[in-house]
Amino acid sequence: MPEVPEAEWGLWATGGWTRICGPAGNDWAQVGWIEFPGSARYTFVEFNDPDVSGWDNYFSPYAINSAITYEVTYNPSCPKATCFAWYANGTWLSGSKYSWTPNQAQSDAEIHDQASQMPGGYYAPSGASNLNADAPAGSGGSWFPTVACDRTIGPGRSQIPGPSWDNVSNYGTYDNTSYLDWDSACPY
Repeated sequence: MPEVPEAEWGLWATGGWTRICGPAGNDWAQVGWIEFPGSARYTFVEFNDPDVSGWDNYFSPYAINSAITYEVTYNPSCPKATCFAWYANGTWLSGSKYSWTPNQAQSDAEIHDQASQMPGGYYAPSGASNLNADAPAGSGGSWFPTVACDRTIGPGRSQIPGPSWDNVSNYGTYDNTSYLDWDSACPY
């Protein structure tokens, strides 16, 4: 499996992921899939703690078009090595200690230039469903939906909505817990 930091793979990879983030904007714990040029595809976990380090781990991929459940958890009273934990289809992938507390959840399909294809095509969109986060509220917790948005982000810019070839829409429900994404220039 490659050991390529996001600073390098982010310029030429396509992926889809879910993550929890901290208040600094440069702290996150994410899990999902990534595909490098030449159809080199992996399940990955990534952790970025600006006070400590950042790293990526790669695992065997799941079959294309399979429905995978990705999950990131945070336990504030954890043993040191497992405050953050990453799962794919209920299987534990990795754990990490921390120096920040998450305060938001995100899910995205991601590319870094128009030469890369958005995940999915107009005959076979990619998608995510049942997007929810559970955050502490007093002594218990409460579930809340995440929000789908069509945007392009790059160095010094944010574009909402995204470019015409980048398509995102809610599907199945109207509570923003599901979305489809596709590249309008590609059938699959």
